[in-house]
Amino acid sequence: ARWADGVCGFQFGPTPEEIAFQFDAARAAWREAGRDGEPYLGTSCWFALGETPTQQLVGYLDRYLAFRGPGVATEVVPSWGPYCS
Repeated sequence: ARWADGVCGFQFGPTPEEIAFQFDAARAAWREAGRDGEPYLGTSCWFALGETPTQQLVGYLDRYLAFRGPGVATEVVPSWGPYCS
């Protein structure tokens, strides 16, 4: 909060509660650092559209997360629960 303009987070399957928690923490840190105004607040997530979104995400993440070893995507994507249906 002392050096940045805000926070840009990332969630695999963001919920309003997760985002609110992160944004509230950023606002609190901003105030504690004595900053004026409001911090920039942003977030992002991965998504896929179409008839096979889960398979698309697994394929993409297999390539993107390959440095972590084989099969990581098949472990990560199901944890997104209702976001992958």
